[in-house]
Amino acid sequence: MFRTTDGGNNWVKVSANDEIHNVTAIAQDPRPGFQNIWYYGTGERLGNSAVLGGFNYFGNGIGKSTEKWLNMESNSRNAV
Repeated sequence: MFRTTDGGNNWVKVSANDEIHNVTAIAQDPRPGFQNIWYYGTGERLGNSAVLGGFNYFGNGIGKSTEKWLNMESNSRNAV
């Protein structure tokens, strides 16, 4: 996962080096008072944008940020 604070001119990697950096889903917690919580997921069960047709793309699980993407928590036990 990468983070920008200047509209996309510069990017900084915030996920761990040993994690898959291809993200296939991002979601923000919509509840009032929880909008600073973001989740991201890796992997696709069938197909991906790099290959036409079907190909399983195994991910590294679900990641979570509660500090504006400054620190990432991952749960590779939930890998797809």
